[in-house]
Amino acid sequence: MKKLIVFLFLVLLLTQASSSYAQYKQVSLVEDFTSWGCAPCADVPPYLNPFLSSRPWIAAVAYHYNVGQPLDSMYMSYRYPQWKRLRYYGISGIPAAAFNGHVFYPFDTAQMSHWIDSLKDLTTPVSLTLTQSRETSVLHVHLRLQTSEALEGARVLVEVAEESHHYDSAGTNGEHDFLRILRTMLPDSNGTVLSLNAGDSLELHLDYTIPKYCTANKLYSIAFVQVDSNRNVLQAATTYPAVLAGETVEQGLISGNDEGFLSPNPADNICQITLPNSPSPGQVRVQLVDDLGRTRLKFWTGVRSFNIPLNQLPNGAYVLDVQEPHKSYRQGLIIQH
Repeated sequence: MKKLIVFLFLVLLLTQASSSYAQYKQVSLVEDFTSWGCAPCADVPPYLNPFLSSRPWIAAVAYHYNVGQPLDSMYMSYRYPQWKRLRYYGISGIPAAAFNGHVFYPFDTAQMSHWIDSLKDLTTPVSLTLTQSRETSVLHVHLRLQTSEALEGARVLVEVAEESHHYDSAGTNGEHDFLRILRTMLPDSNGTVLSLNAGDSLELHLDYTIPKYCTANKLYSIAFVQVDSNRNVLQAATTYPAVLAGETVEQGLISGNDEGFLSPNPADNICQITLPNSPSPGQVRVQLVDDLGRTRLKFWTGVRSFNIPLNQLPNGAYVLDVQEPHKSYRQGLIIQH
């Protein structure tokens, strides 16, 4: 009888210990290493881009390098940090990719697809909430990190990338349209070193002055927590349209909306939008875009709070894009009927 009581007591302790660590659904990171002067690199996007767009548990970014002539403009505009990521992984040639810090080189599409799909149901003790807004030529990025376990020997890195850019005069591999282009790292390429106890949180407010060579309304943000000793990525988040971050397994809810911006999320037949400030009549453009980039709803409004009907739209991942004259707001939305 005494052994049974001891056994039950140990089970109770283990149950309490496991439940004390909140778990979040992990958004995984794909880093693509490429160049417009690399002939094999041109074979990657036709496969990789649709593959990533259909998988909402992935955050992705592309780093560019110089191969031959002419010099890759996307590398030349932000050289050292991209070279630093290549050296960080010890990559000796491109095309290559890193999935949650695990490097694939040479690039193997079959192996890649199996690996990416294996990332779908991962959980993590780290939650990242990432939002952005824009005022004229400045992008404001806000990140909130929460952890249910101690974090040492890791850092959080924040990047700004451009969804797409067309170059009439590009390199020698035949590409002219490029996706997910890294434009900067905030506050710099070293990121922010973490030393957090279980239950701690961290907030970062970062600004990026948008250069003229970028299309301002195509910029999105990425954040990820990476352990330096083994290169493992513990969590990622992005404001890119096809990806939603910060989903808690326990509650099944998406966290991280701007205060009062979007609710509920996930939504069924209707969701409510509340802007931070009252706009002028007819000055706010609202668009709802699906995971294939198609605009499913579009209208103009001049009120601060309004509802969006969703009953005619299928289940899936969407992006709500709200444009004011000098600000923009973007938030992922899940529709679940």
